This record gives sequence, structure tokens and C-alpha cells, in this order.
Amino acid sequence: MDKEAFFGGTWCAAADWFGAHPECGGFRFRLWAPHARAVALAGEVNGWQSAAMTRTDGGVWELTQPDAKVYDSYKYVVTGADGQTVWKAD
Repeated sequence: MDKEAFFGGTWCAAADWFGAHPECGGFRFRLWAPHARAVALAGEVNGWQSAAMTRTDGGVWELTQPDAKVYDSYKYVVTGADGQTVWKAD
């Protein structure tokens, strides 16, 4: 995917797309990890149990959590191409 089209023409727009953003009474979480085998979200909203995220075009992973609230802590659980799993803070 063309980075100019993806980020709306500027790299600074990435902050408006990635991370956690309010949506429909909850939050949508997005992370760019094009080489990851899997990505999940773990945090206060789900008792720190991994919730699988969906991969979209361009290597973006996303998930909507309807019960997430402002100031909830969370991390991404990323399984890399090498099979190693790491927890990544936003």
C-alpha cells in the first residue's frame, strides 16, 4: 500500500489512525506490524487476557473493544515472523 495514501498524505496523520481511539461507545485499537504472525490486545478491559486482532491490508492489525474506557491500560501481544512473542506498549 502506498504510504501517502495510507496516511492521508502526511506521516503525522499516523497518530490519528494508530493506537487507541474512541469509537461507538468503546475504542478501536490499531497497530502496524506487517511481518507479525499474530497480534492480540491485552489490558484492563479484558482482564489482561489476549483478544485476537484482525489483520487488514498493509499489515495493520485492529480490534474494537466496546467496553474500553479512557485511561484503561493495555498492551499489544505480538507474535513475530520468528515465532517470538513480545508485549508492546503503545
